[in-house]
Amino acid sequence: MKKIIFIILSLTFSLVNAQTLVKYGETTDGNFYYQIDTVQRNGNLVRVWEVVSFNKTQLDKKTGKNYKSIRGLYEYDCSRFMNRNLSETLTQESMGKGSVVFTQTVTFDWKYSEPGTPVYDLNKSLCN
Repeated sequence: MKKIIFIILSLTFSLVNAQTLVKYGETTDGNFYYQIDTVQRNGNLVRVWEVVSFNKTQLDKKTGKNYKSIRGLYEYDCSRFMNRNLSETLTQESMGKGSVVFTQTVTFDWKYSEPGTPVYDLNKSLCN
């Protein structure tokens, strides 16, 4: 009986923590995903958690450590078609997993979403 309860609790915990990642782009460097269940709209602004999973290991210049993915909170301005990063965490494994290499919560400056990039496509999709 205890085994069954443990299994049920484990499955429930897994479902609650499951990320619903949707691939929204791909470049020669890697794949881009957003977590669909984190999309928050407030007027012309949209916030969403994203993951960039690189094909090759990257080097973080601040720490001198290697990382394979970035998980970050991004904000999109639908009226100006711009975006900015609000926080980011670099991890050693693909898909935002593994040990944390570096994390920061800093509001970056707004920048225009460049046509022909995955970020542009996501900006367009989130704002329509």
